[in-house]
Amino acid sequence: MYDVADYRMESKKIDRLGRLHPPSVILGIALIAAAVVYKKAFSPVREGFPEYFTFLVLAAFFPAAGFFPTARRFINWRAFSLTLFLILLVSLLWEATLAVTYQWWD
Repeated sequence: MYDVADYRMESKKIDRLGRLHPPSVILGIALIAAAVVYKKAFSPVREGFPEYFTFLVLAAFFPAAGFFPTARRFINWRAFSLTLFLILLVSLLWEATLAVTYQWWD
């Protein structure tokens, strides 16, 4: 089954819109901890805190941790996977053919 047959009936089953998704919280905390360890142990510039990475993780995982349990039933995972794959493919091709070749990141 790739979609919900009756959205009205499924939406009536929702008791609360926002519910905590602990795996998202744990993954977000683990990613931030890994960034801090990398910054302090392996980075050429070891002082400071990875603020931008922390912001990106919080911006991605805060909504996921709050709304994923409710939205999970309504996501078409097959279409989502195809779209994500195509966006990732275009991004990798762009990096390999343009950005690295013309040294845009130097």
